[in-house]
Amino acid sequence: MSSFPCEHKSPVDLGSGNFGCTHYRRRCKIRAPCCDEIFDCRHCHNESKNSMEVNPIDRHDIPRHELKRVICSLCDTEQEVQQQCFHCGVCMGKYFCSKCKFFDDDISKQQYHCNECGICRTGGKENFFHCNRCGCCYSTLLNDSHNCVERAMHHNCPVCFEFLFETTKDITVLPCGHTIHLECVKELQQHFQYACPLCSKSYCDMSRVWKKLDQQHTSA
Repeated sequence: MSSFPCEHKSPVDLGSGNFGCTHYRRRCKIRAPCCDEIFDCRHCHNESKNSMEVNPIDRHDIPRHELKRVICSLCDTEQEVQQQCFHCGVCMGKYFCSKCKFFDDDISKQQYHCNECGICRTGGKENFFHCNRCGCCYSTLLNDSHNCVERAMHHNCPVCFEFLFETTKDITVLPCGHTIHLECVKELQQHFQYACPLCSKSYCDMSRVWKKLDQQHTSA
């Protein structure tokens, strides 16, 4: 289950300090169950273990749901996954999901756990719905208007090749139903590419463009 904030407040809860990493603010580190090494978060692990310096045979992602041990950033006590350190009592993350073994002090993201997705998402549960056919969460604004594509986000972004289902970046759904990073769509537009990279269907109204081309053809 997910929870925030911690019910118990101790003096060390008052200041956030400089704990955490570039991905999350939190007061704990994780021991990776795959390689038994300590990292600030799963993203830090994946970036380190999938870098170009690592032998391709040894590259891997952390099995996020198999996490069993965390280390308190204040007292360095290693312990089972829990929201409060059993030794010093610090709240290791105002948002805590026991299913995902996930901590984050920045609750402005409005994190929530989606049982159907099996992971935590951001943006507020009331603002999203889970489409069973697409196999992912979409904005409630798309509830009656999106085209279903089976397992729509269970693939890499066709531009940057990052796995979309677990990305932390903003995703947009094209009219054809395919998903892509929002910033990648903007990059396509900068290069005058207005078609879905997966199915080649236009993702914006091209009528003005076709009209202009027709006019140029007629004048020629």
